[in-house]
Amino acid sequence: MARYRGGLKVFAVVQQKGGVGKTTTSRNIGEYMARYRKVRVLLVDFDPQCNLSMRYLKMEKPNSNARMPPVHDDFDPAADYENGWTGRSSSASMFYDDVVLPYDTEIPGMDILPGDGKRLREAEMDKPAELERKIINRLYELLSDDDAQETYDFVVIDTGPNRLSLTQAALRAATHLLMPLQPEKMNTETLSDMIDLWREENTLRDPGGELKLVGIMPSLCRGTALHKGVIRSLRQDPGFGDLVTPFVINYRTVVAEADHESSKHSSVFDLPDSDPAKKEALTMCRFVEDAVFGDVTR
Repeated sequence: MARYRGGLKVFAVVQQKGGVGKTTTSRNIGEYMARYRKVRVLLVDFDPQCNLSMRYLKMEKPNSNARMPPVHDDFDPAADYENGWTGRSSSASMFYDDVVLPYDTEIPGMDILPGDGKRLREAEMDKPAELERKIINRLYELLSDDDAQETYDFVVIDTGPNRLSLTQAALRAATHLLMPLQPEKMNTETLSDMIDLWREENTLRDPGGELKLVGIMPSLCRGTALHKGVIRSLRQDPGFGDLVTPFVINYRTVVAEADHESSKHSSVFDLPDSDPAKKEALTMCRFVEDAVFGDVTR
């Protein structure tokens, strides 16, 4: 049976190693689906670093260790304080029975449920097994609600660099999965752990509702002999070589600068059609679109 009654597609970008391009990948896929496919998109930031949230919201930093969302535009102090809401909503809110209310972004048709660094880290701390199971199942329960399925067509989940409960919650909710991987030996050594996590998740699912691995995507590639050799070895691996995407995402200065904390929001899709970074992003997003929707003809 289908994972969601209304046909909602939930796309998780997961890798337990940091610095492999998860946030950039999540952002580009979300923006592509809203801008080109014209579907209603929700971004969910499950990374305590909140880098995805920073691209679209003026995140606040009350201390040096964690970011938190701004007060929501829909917050009405006169009414909402009585209901116990302080005006901030985040992806962590679902674990605390707080108000879960996504924020608008400047991209038409795309909302974001931002992270809250402190509260997300608290959710990842060691907990009794029963409470951890509730955390792992919570996003799936939320997205299974009729309101969520009537509001959105496509959800993208950005995750932190680990395989803890928030990453497992993303996998539990997802219908599709992408694993970015920088082609370094240290990164490839952790790949089998993520493959095992994906397979473990599917042992818990009903037939027809399995989590589909769209691909293992070489990213931040630099064209060095080392990177080329690692990619070649990945493609030849008898265990998961057929899961490696037929394309790679190269390191691009223009993308790195756009992702910097101090930069204003800019989209790779606003670049000229001839720009290599835009071409690569479109190739990736169309590959994902075809894997998820199966109707790409261009």
